[in-house]
Amino acid sequence: MSNPTSRSKPASQSGQVFSRHTFPGAAFPRAASSDPPVTLQPSRATAQAVVTAAAMVACADGHVARSERRSLIRFLSCHGVLARYGRAELLAAFELAVREAAPLNLEKACTAADGLRSVAGRPGASLVALVATQVALADGVTWPQEIALLEVIRDRVGLAGPDLGTGQ
Repeated sequence: MSNPTSRSKPASQSGQVFSRHTFPGAAFPRAASSDPPVTLQPSRATAQAVVTAAAMVACADGHVARSERRSLIRFLSCHGVLARYGRAELLAAFELAVREAAPLNLEKACTAADGLRSVAGRPGASLVALVATQVALADGVTWPQEIALLEVIRDRVGLAGPDLGTGQ
């Protein structure tokens, strides 16, 4: 048995600082102090795509739940979008996107998702796919049309993967 006091401390407690160029076990780590911090600052186009994707998924089951709105606000806050563009502006954009997405059936929503291609291949693409997923899960029930729309959104932003419905 090892002595609990002889275990090495985790990097966060040992005073080591890691950057994008250093990690435990790196052969030639660079000094973390020379690296600038890398922060994603979503563009206005990315913020609009995030809000649009959230609204489309929220409307996919025919009802925008309060939990879906809260999920969007939490997401925007956690990713710095809320601080950058303001709560009122983003909620107004969400409400407008909801009004546009609400009357769409799944086929038309998938066609409307073509507008999300503007973030394909950009750093914000993953934010769009992630917010759509979080909003879909927010109300505790994931409908088949939400899953289908998530696949379409991932495709439109360039993150298509295996078919979620078939497990392939």
